[in-house]
Amino acid sequence: SHDPEWAVAIKFPPKSVVTKLNDIIWKLGKTGEFTPIGLLEPVKLDGSTIKKVSLYNAGYVVNRLYKGAVVVIAKSGDIIPQIIQIDDAGDSTQPFNTPTQCPHCYSDLKFDGTHLICDNECCIGRYYMIFEKSAIILEVDGVGPAMLQEFWDAGYNSPIDLLDNSIFNKEELLNRGMKDGRNLEKVLD
Repeated sequence: SHDPEWAVAIKFPPKSVVTKLNDIIWKLGKTGEFTPIGLLEPVKLDGSTIKKVSLYNAGYVVNRLYKGAVVVIAKSGDIIPQIIQIDDAGDSTQPFNTPTQCPHCYSDLKFDGTHLICDNECCIGRYYMIFEKSAIILEVDGVGPAMLQEFWDAGYNSPIDLLDNSIFNKEELLNRGMKDGRNLEKVLD
């Protein structure tokens, strides 16, 4: 009587594989938090080759994972790779580099033990991430990260700019250095 019409879901544990953590890159988010992305020794898992994995936050990495760490990964929801276990933390004499300065605005980063934050409200990197996330929500056909970077470099710094026909038209795009071609036509359509 607990489940509606006695329905139950049977879930199987995800497949997992062991691999090595070779390096970390840091990705700035729209809130100013830097998220560590683990670069793995490529491994096959559920029909795809996994090369990267989110490492959650800076606190997950600092004093816990070192170069050469051996980790077990699985796909969360059969889609997103994640670390489910650390078999060997790696060589503690070779810690990963944790940035101390924002590469976009050169402000000192704050680390509260868990999160690594650029708290500069005027950070151009934060503005770009807000622009990118907002523009992706528009779901414009043919617009991906590379095209968004071109728009940003051409001076379109707000997703609202992409909807304004007075400044976002073929003539203006060409004047701002965009290349004419199929991709541009697809975006304008």
